[in-house]
Amino acid sequence: MNKRPDKASKMISYLEERIVGGVYSAGDRLPSIRSLMRKFNLTYGTARRGIDYLLGKTGKVEKVPCKGIYFHVRPENPPPENGRTLAIFHSPTQEKSGLYYTALKSISAHAGKDGFSLRLFPLAPADATEALIRRNSSGCDGILFLQEYDSVLNSLRIQIPSVGIMMENSFNGTISTVNLDYWSAAEMAVDYFIRHEIRTVLISGSREQVYLKRGRTFAMLWKEKGFRCRTLSAAPGSFRKGIGYFFTSDSWAHSCSVFYKEKTGHMLSEDHIIMSMDGKQLLTPVFHHFPSIVVNWESIGTAAYLECVSRINDPGLPPKKIYLRGWCMEERDEQKWFPVSGKESGEKEESLFSVGFKKKIHSEKEKEHVAE
Repeated sequence: MNKRPDKASKMISYLEERIVGGVYSAGDRLPSIRSLMRKFNLTYGTARRGIDYLLGKTGKVEKVPCKGIYFHVRPENPPPENGRTLAIFHSPTQEKSGLYYTALKSISAHAGKDGFSLRLFPLAPADATEALIRRNSSGCDGILFLQEYDSVLNSLRIQIPSVGIMMENSFNGTISTVNLDYWSAAEMAVDYFIRHEIRTVLISGSREQVYLKRGRTFAMLWKEKGFRCRTLSAAPGSFRKGIGYFFTSDSWAHSCSVFYKEKTGHMLSEDHIIMSMDGKQLLTPVFHHFPSIVVNWESIGTAAYLECVSRINDPGLPPKKIYLRGWCMEERDEQKWFPVSGKESGEKEESLFSVGFKKKIHSEKEKEHVAE
């Protein structure tokens, strides 16, 4: 097999993840080489080598002379004898987000090696009900949630092992959860603003539990330093010099960056001191770039998969809250920000697991001030 071209690695991952995620049906035409080179700022030759690599690796992409690159499905091997299946629930709107594809790619790779099949269920949060989830997952051995469904569900009484990514509510210990470690992330954000001589911070983000917890933890640690902060009920309408802006997700920071660019013609992160969380910008080409506490979303997917399978294999294991440590991204060199292949990536992932594969209780003060 030809070697994976490093310069086209982000483009290759982008296409691989969407192939796994079911974006393309048999016979669909993939983006042209020229559109891919523009999207990922590559030369034509580099983009072409990336496509050639996919041709040899997946066996699901073919070049049709004078027409383009097409996706086709090869005959699948018969399902494994054990017939074990995982149900995966995700929001249809996530299909525009690289986060969903990156986590799913990791889950799919492990499932293929272990003989699990995957059943994907697009489920908008507004339509999510406990009864619908139980009905769709009937006959499955485990469930993985790739959306903040805890923001709309009052209860989740499920008899099979279940794990939620970006869900903070474990529903009284019914499901396991896997997330960016909010505590160490808040500590890094506090350090970032102090280093930039900021003493007042405005906090902005979505109202789902996972984002509220990130904001509350930052606010508690920031006030302990003797500084001021305020949580906004909506995105900032304007930005002032000398004020820091903390966004609890890259999605909110991106939306504000787009608005600011349209209004002023400048980049928000160049004019003001901002910090975000989760690293979605590294997985979605259209995102603006700004400082963020990022996490390896392949590791998040792997952690969720391994937790679910562990509980399937040993029904006596209790659900866990698993937090993976992130790191502060301030560089503009994307290869330094987020290694995407090779030994360096493996070393980073190993360090994340050593921190994250355990339930963390940070302190009595944390439990008191950062209530679920």
